[in-house]
Amino acid sequence: MTGVDVFRAMWEAVGLGFLARLTRLSLIEPLVVKAYAWFARNRLRLTGRSHRCVEGACKSAPSIRHSP
Repeated sequence: MTGVDVFRAMWEAVGLGFLARLTRLSLIEPLVVKAYAWFARNRLRLTGRSHRCVEGACKSAPSIRHSP
């Protein structure tokens, strides 16, 4: 599950299913999808976080492989 669908699932889980249903209306859904895309592109700036990796914070954890 990704994008707007995640928010819809969260809203339904906390009793705000009406909000999830509202975002599925044909006139509103395209606006919600565009708003989410804008938010996703700007979320670090909007939440006061840097786009830069500091002290390796953006590095992936090494994968652990189990031998068969």
